[in-house]
Amino acid sequence: MAVELKEKKQIFVHLKKIINSRFSKDEAPVIDAFIKEYYGNVAAEDLAERELEDIYGAAIAHWNLAQERADGASQINVYNPEFETHGWQSACSVIEIVTVDRPFLLNSLTMNLNESGLTYHLVIHPIFDVKRDKKGVLQNTNSKKGFVSESFIRLEIDRQSSDGKVLESLSAQLSKVLEYNAAVTQDWDGCVEKLHESMLTLKKHGPKDTSQDLAEAGAFLAWLSDDNFLFLGCREYELIKGKKEDGFRIVKGSGQGILRDELAIIPQVDVIPITNKACDFMSEPCPLIVTKATTKSIIHRPAYMDYIGVKKFNAKGKVVGEYRFLGLYTSSAYNVRVEDLPLIRKKVQKVFDSSGFKTNSHNGKSMMNVLEGLPRDELFHSNDEQLLSLAMGVLKLRERQRIRLFARSDSYGQFVSVLVYVPRDRYNTTVRKKMQQVICKELQTKAVDFNVQFTESIFARVHFMVHTSGDWAGELDECAMENQIIEILRDWKDDLLHALIHQFGETEGSQLYNRYGEGFAPGYKDTYPARFAVADIIKIEQLNGNPDQSIRMSLYQPLESHGKGLQFKLIHKDAPAPLSQTLPVLENMGVTVFDEHPFEIKDLDSGKQYWVHDFGLVYGAELPDIEQIKENFQSVFEKVWCGKVENDGFNQLVIKANLDWKKITLLRAYYLYLRQAGTTYSQAYVQDTLTNNPVI
Repeated sequence: MAVELKEKKQIFVHLKKIINSRFSKDEAPVIDAFIKEYYGNVAAEDLAERELEDIYGAAIAHWNLAQERADGASQINVYNPEFETHGWQSACSVIEIVTVDRPFLLNSLTMNLNESGLTYHLVIHPIFDVKRDKKGVLQNTNSKKGFVSESFIRLEIDRQSSDGKVLESLSAQLSKVLEYNAAVTQDWDGCVEKLHESMLTLKKHGPKDTSQDLAEAGAFLAWLSDDNFLFLGCREYELIKGKKEDGFRIVKGSGQGILRDELAIIPQVDVIPITNKACDFMSEPCPLIVTKATTKSIIHRPAYMDYIGVKKFNAKGKVVGEYRFLGLYTSSAYNVRVEDLPLIRKKVQKVFDSSGFKTNSHNGKSMMNVLEGLPRDELFHSNDEQLLSLAMGVLKLRERQRIRLFARSDSYGQFVSVLVYVPRDRYNTTVRKKMQQVICKELQTKAVDFNVQFTESIFARVHFMVHTSGDWAGELDECAMENQIIEILRDWKDDLLHALIHQFGETEGSQLYNRYGEGFAPGYKDTYPARFAVADIIKIEQLNGNPDQSIRMSLYQPLESHGKGLQFKLIHKDAPAPLSQTLPVLENMGVTVFDEHPFEIKDLDSGKQYWVHDFGLVYGAELPDIEQIKENFQSVFEKVWCGKVENDGFNQLVIKANLDWKKITLLRAYYLYLRQAGTTYSQAYVQDTLTNNPVI
């Protein structure tokens, strides 16, 4: 830190020299103080890599922009600095803004740049207390009274085309953000007052349905006003009953924030038609509408806005209109316990009671953990039946690792919420994109937001919020989407788990998968289908059950060999089987080894290692039936490997004559006795004679 301060101090010393040489004695101290404040929070390394003239020029350009700003207006300059034109240069496009300092300003601007695919490389955001005359001309900075706090924002972004239309479009986009941000902050109190008005109206005239909990609805609205909701806008509507269709009429002058009449798009028609589904929902006696809006916020964070509707009832309990509030829940709303959330707490209690679990039971505690851990949007927007189905599904999911999808359509049919649970070791960005493609294709839209959560559980949870288009029929098929996602994400390990469960049943199959599922080398998975691994796991388990054995084998004929090729698989404990020991045994059995593929398999529970060697074999003559010679071949190899049978050419008879190791040993003994008796035939001659006459 000391080094950084020293570096910045040195830069400011050099800048002061430039300032003193170019400004009068009266102006120089003001400019010097401005530049020190301007770069006060900028890292020394961001300044050290720039030319002094560019550091100086960027600050002076911003100072010049700030010299005049009309009351209530903002100054914006978007350009590509060139030394000849502007007196300084940069490899980036530069955005300079001077405006009244307000909440959400900087993050709203940077958020919109990110949403447009632009990357910002430097952010400078000093706040100055300034005083201006009636024409908006800057009088002084750091004034003690009559001052206004102004944000001086400089953003350096990816270099844009010098085409004026590109920079003008970007300037217009940022101007809209500033205008909306000003409307939101200026009308905040007005939105809260309108919320309190809606609460009083609801208290005075509510639905006649006595089952509706008006007290809880009022508590929820009061909770919103207690810094748990970022009010972006509000407006009043009248519900108009027509002969052919129903609709809304905007109450003129009621808009606040982003729904101000001069900002919001107001349809030219007197009555805005609504769908039958929305009309039916509006006619229901429930006093509140808690859902998502159809547009994203350009203030604070780029999420689809939350929509809170408070219905207006007449003295007869009929719905005659609506107070509509748009905004975003604050972070506190997502972190508070569900039992402290009005509206949600009653819903959660109903769901828990419907589950039939006891409060202090294991299932009861697990159920509450599931409900507490669900996305708050699901708790806000789901009805009791939907929430119970979701919670029970997630609870059952904890019993086994599998991909699971839950989907819910909102009351107006404009959004679909999709929750996908994926084993966390399977999740990555590619997986998320594949899932998103399936969901978008099924719901016929490209408008989708997502949020990924990793918890202490074995799952990653991906929450897709899908804005449906008019092309979607509105019928949700969870199973179809889930099956498609399972299919596109299916991998070798999924097939292994399925094969093990099929072979051994749910319990034992899952146990074996937990031990060996992650233990197969990538090369093995690329070479063999998962069902092959089941046979190898069985052999490994047999080795574990017999400490005296060090190998297991399998002679087989690949389907692709057309009945001519042979493969010999050897499984060896602890370390790779020595080829110097293996190859002579196989060659003396009458086969030629043309390739060998070794693969490691680990038992994750015990940490033991096993090596699978798959040998490609060539046999010169016509092969007999593989099923006839398989057992004898394997037993001869094992006996030779263990040193219980000689490793010589007599072992060719296992294939030639289909003899077992005992008969081969007997023939070998005959020859050895004859040799002791003085026969002149060599062992090689006898071996060749026997193998050339297998029928005898």
